[in-house]
Amino acid sequence: MSDKPLHVKASLDKEMYYHGETVKVNLSITNNTSKHIKSIVVSVDQISTVVLYSNDIWVKSVAIEEPGLFCLDHQQPVCVFCRDSEKHTNHRIRPIDEAAQDLREELQKSLQPFRRN
Repeated sequence: MSDKPLHVKASLDKEMYYHGETVKVNLSITNNTSKHIKSIVVSVDQISTVVLYSNDIWVKSVAIEEPGLFCLDHQQPVCVFCRDSEKHTNHRIRPIDEAAQDLREELQKSLQPFRRN
């Protein structure tokens, strides 16, 4: 173990992000050790604070929801929380498998002129 420190500072652009919104993490790393650092993993947990009618506050990690849907308007995967958010109001949402198949077929058609006979 090196007696010189490794400093890692992480910061976010803002205090609150909405579910599904891209979180930009700014990292500042100063390696004063004599070791070569191959990788550093940074994890950002999304939590929800629920204020009850009493003076109690309950903090709960937001469940990680696998995107099973696809927003045709934004051309991106979405989970059920994102689908119901204001960002995707009145958007065309399809199951991700169905949208992937449609996009594959569209890609095949667009590549057709470049194929040799």
